[in-house]
Amino acid sequence: MPFSNPIIGGSGSLVYPAIKSPNFDQATLTGWAIQKNGSAYFYDVTVSGQYVGSNFIINALGAFFYNVNVGQAISGTNELSYSIVPGNSSVTDPFGNECLSGTTEYIYAGAGVGYYAFQNYAAVNNIYFNTTSMASWGSNTPWTNVDISSSGGIITALAQIFYASVAANSVILNTNRANAPTPVEGYVDYASSTGVPATITQNGATGYRPFVITDTGTYTLGNTTSGTALSVGYAAVANDGVENTTYELECALNGTYEGKTLHLGLMLNGTYTDVVPAAPTFTSGDNIVGTFRIRVRVITVGTSGTINIEGDGELQDGTATRTQSTGMPLCGFRTAIAYNTTVTNTLAIGGAWSATATGETVSGIGSTFTRSGP
Repeated sequence: MPFSNPIIGGSGSLVYPAIKSPNFDQATLTGWAIQKNGSAYFYDVTVSGQYVGSNFIINALGAFFYNVNVGQAISGTNELSYSIVPGNSSVTDPFGNECLSGTTEYIYAGAGVGYYAFQNYAAVNNIYFNTTSMASWGSNTPWTNVDISSSGGIITALAQIFYASVAANSVILNTNRANAPTPVEGYVDYASSTGVPATITQNGATGYRPFVITDTGTYTLGNTTSGTALSVGYAAVANDGVENTTYELECALNGTYEGKTLHLGLMLNGTYTDVVPAAPTFTSGDNIVGTFRIRVRVITVGTSGTINIEGDGELQDGTATRTQSTGMPLCGFRTAIAYNTTVTNTLAIGGAWSATATGETVSGIGSTFTRSGP
């Protein structure tokens, strides 16, 4: 005999507005309910096997999230977006992608660039790279490891890892690396083991990047034989210089010649070292103009370190048409000058006259400081 008060009709549709457990309560999030309008509530659900959502899959291996509906996902392509994998081993998702342990975000950087995986596992951030697909990361060594539990925490991690991709160029900046992988295309910027900016190109060429500081001040050598700064003092910071680190300083010169030899060189921590004695055959009272460059190259390091100093440039008679006969080249070289690399040193272009003469003067106008090498 049929039920006199059926729950469903002949087509299988609910007759009542809902069916529910006796303890169903949305306010306290208890029980369950299936409503006639198609919505349902289940609190404290235990699910075994595999749960498939519109763009995610959860199973015994972990949770996997995709950029498209899971029905459209294809093995090894850019659809994988994020994974949560317990334990300390990688697993394979239902589409053949290798999913790393811990929490990992996956990024497709475009054709010709490759795929990146940003993993956080055991309080360490790892970056993995694969040129062809997401099917395997196992043979790819992390490019950088940042311990986010160390001093500075996540701020340190964010400051030390920067990733960008534009068209065919991929740029990776990371810290404290002796070298970086050769990119598929473009170039990679990284910091050397001593923290110096460096670059490696897709052809495997590597080199250090110079950095430049400029100053617009004017510094004047008057009628004196004492070494005097012709530029601002630039700081070569403690422990920055290693073998072959080079500091180059350059400034423009303008002054009045009164028959005495102009000496040019380096002011190191306020002490003058002569490099280039300029003894031009100018006429007293002539205006002299030119440029002077000085290169300081670290030869040995430590408290008893040494440097070589190279100087070059040119001087011209500013009161006459510029010809070879109205000017002179500047060049000089000093070796094994004491230089303590363990402290901050102040470097400046310096000058001095061989003797005093009324009216003699020269000014350094603006200057540039360039650090290059390792």
